[in-house]
Amino acid sequence: GVYSTTLDVSGLADGAVTVTSDISDTSGNTASDADGTTKDATLPTVSIDPAPIANIDNQATYTTAGTCTIDDGDVTVSIAGATPNPQIVSCSASGTWIATFDVTAVADGVDTIITNASQTDSSGNTGSAVTELADKDTVAPLLNADDIGPTADTTPVMMGTTDQADGSIVEIRDSSGNLICTATVISGFWSCESTVILSQSIYNFEATTTDPAGNTTTDPFIVTVDIDMDDDGIPDSIEGTGDTDGDGIPDNQDPDSDNDGIPDSEEESNLPPLTGMDTDGDGIDDAIDVDQTGGIDANGDGIDDAFEPSDDDGDGIPNHLDPDSDNDGIPDAIEGAGDSDGDGIPDYQDPDSDNDGVPDGVEAGVTGMDTDGDGIDDAYDVDQTGGVDANGDGVDDAIVPTDSDGDG
Repeated sequence: GVYSTTLDVSGLADGAVTVTSDISDTSGNTASDADGTTKDATLPTVSIDPAPIANIDNQATYTTAGTCTIDDGDVTVSIAGATPNPQIVSCSASGTWIATFDVTAVADGVDTIITNASQTDSSGNTGSAVTELADKDTVAPLLNADDIGPTADTTPVMMGTTDQADGSIVEIRDSSGNLICTATVISGFWSCESTVILSQSIYNFEATTTDPAGNTTTDPFIVTVDIDMDDDGIPDSIEGTGDTDGDGIPDNQDPDSDNDGIPDSEEESNLPPLTGMDTDGDGIDDAIDVDQTGGIDANGDGIDDAFEPSDDDGDGIPNHLDPDSDNDGIPDAIEGAGDSDGDGIPDYQDPDSDNDGVPDGVEAGVTGMDTDGDGIDDAYDVDQTGGVDANGDGVDDAIVPTDSDGDG
């Protein structure tokens, strides 16, 4: 015959269990039998590590992991809306598990990544982990970096805008990945001064920022460093951004800063060829920087005194800004860059252009007066004569040098 019964063994500890059966018939005969089994009512322990935020970079390979009970079977992991879903992964010898999902189809938002994990042992006991929630954010931050230059500044300030929160970081790197500077966002704006001294060149830089979700945006921009923007051989640090001739063009971009018709590059003869380098970042080209040449700088302007701009008449106004470079009272615009007496000195620098022993100023009948201090003798100054100055050089167009013998 066959018999069965149900026993409550909840009070027994896990482990070996012996079941004994006794039987007796109506005549008083008895029989007994015993059999052994094992009790296992312990659930596997499984957990999920704190889940990362899903972002634009990791959403296709979103990884979750946790711990499990060794030798208690595989772990079943699921993320709502992800693929493949669910997944059955091994519990490693070290008691850990890992699974990778594609959560692209899961919507952005708070707690939209819902992860569950469970483990079932050979006895049929199933342990479940506490559900883990995580955010998803695949919206990259906005970032703009402004192009810079041309500028003579060898440590320029990089700047731009972003929708990142205050305190967020923007990094500037060159094309080789070297860090140039780091900016902190304030009210949607960021800026930082280059910590690297740049030589004259065109640079391709990148601004990069990463939001709290790990989404990164990079914006490329160009920095153009030009120590001599008008290529006249005179560094911008010397020419400056003033407008000597009032033509609306800054001196450092004007090839004829005093509008005398003679290019600045011709009027300047004392400066060596520029290197385009500014090793110490002081804004002075290495070719004339006293810190690099080791010369003398009596006036403390940072320029080697041996390479100060040409000033033929010693009036403190460099030739390229002086409308009368030889101070003979005749504007350079009239004298021109010719060499009438063939002595190797251009007429505008030669106080006796025809080498007749009579100063040009005497021959031209200059007054020796400069009422408005513009460097042009009153005899020629349109501001004093009230005439016409169509070319804007400050000299009355009707006035020409005296020609006593009428030979032109």
